[in-house]
Amino acid sequence: MAICNGCSLDFYDLPNETCYKCKELFGKSETEKVSIRKKGQCLCCSVVYGELQAALCASCCSKYANADSIPKQIFELEGANDQILNFQTRLPRVQNSSLKKTLSAAAQGASSTKKAAPGISKGVTILQEMQDAREQGKKVKFTVLVYKLTPKKGGVLSMVPVEAKWIPSVRAVEKIREDMPIYDALDHVTLRVQQYHASEFTMAAKIRRQMITFYASESATKYANIPDDILRSGTVSDFLAHFKNNGYISSAQYVAKQLELKVVVNEADLYPASDGDFTMPSAVISGSKSRSSSRASAKVSVTPTPTSRARPVRTSAWPRTLSFSRPCPMVEYKFRRYTVTETAEWVKIWAPAADAPFEVLFVAADWMEGASMSKAGETFHKTGFLGSGTSKNTIYARVGQEEYALGQAQDATLDHHSHLQMLRGELTNLHNGAMILKDFRELADECGVNLPPFKFNVDGAILGALEPFEGSGNNDVLPLTHFLATRFLPCGVVDTPIQKFTGNADCGAEPTDHLTATVHAFSHYVPIFTDNELVLCDLQGIFDRKNIMTLIDPQSHSSQRDATSRPFWDSGPQGIKTFLSHHLKVCHENDICNRLDLLEMRMEHTSGVIHPRSPTNSPERPKKKPKPHRAGFPEDETGPV
Repeated sequence: MAICNGCSLDFYDLPNETCYKCKELFGKSETEKVSIRKKGQCLCCSVVYGELQAALCASCCSKYANADSIPKQIFELEGANDQILNFQTRLPRVQNSSLKKTLSAAAQGASSTKKAAPGISKGVTILQEMQDAREQGKKVKFTVLVYKLTPKKGGVLSMVPVEAKWIPSVRAVEKIREDMPIYDALDHVTLRVQQYHASEFTMAAKIRRQMITFYASESATKYANIPDDILRSGTVSDFLAHFKNNGYISSAQYVAKQLELKVVVNEADLYPASDGDFTMPSAVISGSKSRSSSRASAKVSVTPTPTSRARPVRTSAWPRTLSFSRPCPMVEYKFRRYTVTETAEWVKIWAPAADAPFEVLFVAADWMEGASMSKAGETFHKTGFLGSGTSKNTIYARVGQEEYALGQAQDATLDHHSHLQMLRGELTNLHNGAMILKDFRELADECGVNLPPFKFNVDGAILGALEPFEGSGNNDVLPLTHFLATRFLPCGVVDTPIQKFTGNADCGAEPTDHLTATVHAFSHYVPIFTDNELVLCDLQGIFDRKNIMTLIDPQSHSSQRDATSRPFWDSGPQGIKTFLSHHLKVCHENDICNRLDLLEMRMEHTSGVIHPRSPTNSPERPKKKPKPHRAGFPEDETGPV
């Protein structure tokens, strides 16, 4: 087995270091090269025939049809097994003893007793070897090269290979089943890249999925960015077809199920700046095309490639293939959901009616095992345990075709009132956060300030009440009656871990990046918007599959003075004062706060006294006094909160 030094294809009987097609391409014009690339090529000896449409040429078929044994690597080539068998049946007599034994063993169903033919591993029969080879034939070989964006003179970001001690560039090879969802397959690829890179560059940051941009090679010097929709939907087989249709691989590579993928990381992400400078640079990538990303700071100027054309959206009645992130055992529950009424001024949560219909919820049955593995420092990401915070466990769940992160209190003995108060307060904070963030972005647009994308994980959130348990039932899996479920976010081994932006009592450390500075400015804006009635704190989040920072589990301090009507995290007016005073000490150093003029901003009220939103760079506009919902609720749970 050898790899051509020109096209990097594997050939079992490669006579030299360069395959015949690469030799034929050398020195030819671009027009001639197009014609040569269209020719068929034997994937065993690399010989080129214009009319060859199969994996092997006639010479190789004849060679292995007459051989005493057939190497496993030949069977891995799609269609090679059928070619050899068909060629062998045309011979005047059966000359291939290994094939004869194979067919006899298959007919008798006693292959386990047959002796292995020469050239095949001991203890494994020929039929088993062929079955293994066919299974391998259902896999696509990913050859992955790691590149980094490095700043050059003139503000240009150049794409260069990541050098390693043992090879010219970090190269990972993965064989992945063609029916696997491509998003999961690229997680496997990222994990291999992460491991290789960490072993060679111990001082660099760990490569995460959200740091990566995926490219395909159009030529030796030209790269094409792979669109997000291709990276998120479909299977590995669809991914391979995309490479073939766009000319990123040859027909021979498509038949052999081989592709080359470039994984590109910004060098600034591998070696983060420590001087607190989070200004986003303006640069250009030389000779390539890139997608916009909150992780990459580069602007690209290139000639559009075919992948950049708008794709028409069509509808189909064909059933969608479901692929779930956690294939763990699930337990079924029934529940009724609370309803949320949201306007520009308030949020109200209504308890479900007694005759409301039940919905079905599936919950990971092994999450407690995963929690134990997490405490022991073991990898738990194949179980249904997603993580835990100060007071709550998060568990993998599904409602219909959607995946969720379900939260319940860690203390299974917590009384019903306190638990429901905590969950309702968290859902209310999500809604308030989304409402205020919308106004915050409007202000930034008015002031001409570009903000990095982030959001609250509120869309599709469910506050639910489980059907009363009968006997022991499933209460060993979910010990409490109520739960809060929010949309599932990527939290695997290769994904960026939860990023903490602020604490409960203060904003935490000064920001060293653009996103953190923006979230701190948003935290400053919340008490301004609510006239010091509310502060959202403990802001943390994860990047979603579209690489947008999504905030989860927010807490709050409110102007509610009665401590018994507040969740445990709400420190009341004193909490607002403490949190805000901590930020104001460094507010003047936050570029976002300065550009929005938050220190001088006042909100307009309906009392008739007009206060401009900002004395300099924001237009006046009337606004009703906001009434965000506090986290507490009355004893009567049948009406609105």
